[in-house]
Amino acid sequence: MNSLGGTHHSLFRQLLGAKAHREVSVSTAFAACFRESSAFRQAILGLLWTTCRVRMKHRAEQWICDTEVALGPLGRPDIHIRPAPNCLGPLFRLESKVAAALRAEQLRRYRLRENGQYLIAITKRPPEVGARWIRRNGLFALRWQEVHRQVMTVSARGHDGYLCRSFGRYLEELGMAHREDILATDLNQVRKLFEKVTAQKNSRFDATRAFRIADDCLGVLDEVMSAAIEEEPQLAKWSRWGPSYYKWFTEEGPSHFLAFRFHDKNSRTWFGAEFVFSENPGDAPYWNVSGKIPKRDTRYYEKPVRSVCNKQRTLDKEKMLRSFLLGAKRLGIIDE
Repeated sequence: MNSLGGTHHSLFRQLLGAKAHREVSVSTAFAACFRESSAFRQAILGLLWTTCRVRMKHRAEQWICDTEVALGPLGRPDIHIRPAPNCLGPLFRLESKVAAALRAEQLRRYRLRENGQYLIAITKRPPEVGARWIRRNGLFALRWQEVHRQVMTVSARGHDGYLCRSFGRYLEELGMAHREDILATDLNQVRKLFEKVTAQKNSRFDATRAFRIADDCLGVLDEVMSAAIEEEPQLAKWSRWGPSYYKWFTEEGPSHFLAFRFHDKNSRTWFGAEFVFSENPGDAPYWNVSGKIPKRDTRYYEKPVRSVCNKQRTLDKEKMLRSFLLGAKRLGIIDE
């Protein structure tokens, strides 16, 4: 079942509760899936090989996962993945960092240690320095979104598929990852939410699904913002706002925005992208890239949401990225 359908919670939400400490509860669920599902083990190990740039030496069945194992100067990382007895191989130690994005000085400790010990930061937000800088400095960092993507695309059936999907849904419920299969038509639920909260008459609306879609859209915008910095490193020099929500009033009427912005120190120059939800009846949500340069009027590059969707009619981060970068080039922010 889609995580937005009905009121059913994931297996781990039911077992561990909604108020459990996120780092502890997600580590517990992760270790349980690693032990009980060969498909989950294979997916996670593949992700670790790619992240740490090493070759897999043993079958998935020959690896063990524990939580909070003390190991010398590495302290007590949240997740510890090691070869089974009598199997030689590296140790993978994962430290879960849920709150703020990691800065350069914090990331320098996440590297290959003596005796083949890989210490890996696993975060919710992208590290501020970008993936290119991390690779260049021989460091290791993952996002829970990458884990979510890896396990949600596993094609296994039975209990293997069930555990992979349950863990992915649990990350969504904890706010550590977001859906990546948002349909263009899903945004109509968000439009309806804004319509209801601004209505001048009594009404009711089950807003749970709409709030989740809006939050997932912010997650996708966060991915686009990070990808833009990775592709155009000059963007890292700009101040950033969002992704977040704001409301704006014009002569045509008010609109609601799920947006991100790059801007200079005084916000005299700014540019960004957003999903726009007009309060005018009948107006469909749309995708917009906009920006303002001193001595010029604000420019808008509006497109239907379907223009940034793939063949399955779900939001396509690559198309959103290309649209945003093209708009920034038209504004003169990025060189053609």
